[in-house]
Amino acid sequence: MRMHEIKQKMIAQMSAFTRAEKKIAEILLENPEAIEGVTLSQIARNSDSSEATFVRFCRKLGYDGFTAFKEAFTRENRREEIYPDAIETGDDINTILRKLYKKNMAVLSDTLAVGENNYEKATEALQKAAVIHFFGIGDACAITKLSCMRFRRIGVRCTAEEDIVSQMIIAANMGEQDMAVAVCSDGRTRSIVEVLKTAKAQGAATISITTKETSPLLAYTDIPLLIPVRDPASERNRIAKQITYQIILEALYLAYVSRMDMNTDEIMRATQAAIDSDKL
Repeated sequence: MRMHEIKQKMIAQMSAFTRAEKKIAEILLENPEAIEGVTLSQIARNSDSSEATFVRFCRKLGYDGFTAFKEAFTRENRREEIYPDAIETGDDINTILRKLYKKNMAVLSDTLAVGENNYEKATEALQKAAVIHFFGIGDACAITKLSCMRFRRIGVRCTAEEDIVSQMIIAANMGEQDMAVAVCSDGRTRSIVEVLKTAKAQGAATISITTKETSPLLAYTDIPLLIPVRDPASERNRIAKQITYQIILEALYLAYVSRMDMNTDEIMRATQAAIDSDKL
């Protein structure tokens, strides 16, 4: 198993871990070298857990015990990073393009690894919604507006307001037939958390696309769609997240279209004709 797959398995099972097991996972995710050169009793002590707890943690990840897990984890941690090297001074444009491509593909691959069945749940929820409301600020706002446009082209009622006041007004007037879709990088932006909290209080169904399993946003999320990203402050990771968010939203749109009993081709032609009327 490749190193990133072991880590993504930890992330995927985080909600099933006990509090002590979650702490072990967090320590190993933040500092993979913590397990090297230590005994079971030492790593248990360092993670404020018991030896039995650490062994249970290893077994939940599919290993017979601590030794098997440690060997696999350490071996893969020492291998060359699967993520592309940092962009360096002097890299030509073709080298930069290749590195960005590899980075984005790695993030997409990891996203699929932790997706579980939530994409199916999200698709079904969107099908039931009378109106879809997209929420996001900054870079996320541009992504949500584009997705909203895609749904509008096939006649689906939806909104994607830019300013947070308008978003709060919409959230306060949502009902049980509405769907709120929030895009927020780390799930800690106060305004977006408040928007989703308000929408859920009004009875709306909620979906969030974010990178943090422990974020406050998830307290008001019915269906979380998580993407794993290392070094969130990195500019390349920021771009990779944006692309991944857009692909997730596009996949939800295409799944929606494929399952709805509607003549989308006819609707699209009528929409395009209206758009073309503005062209010279």
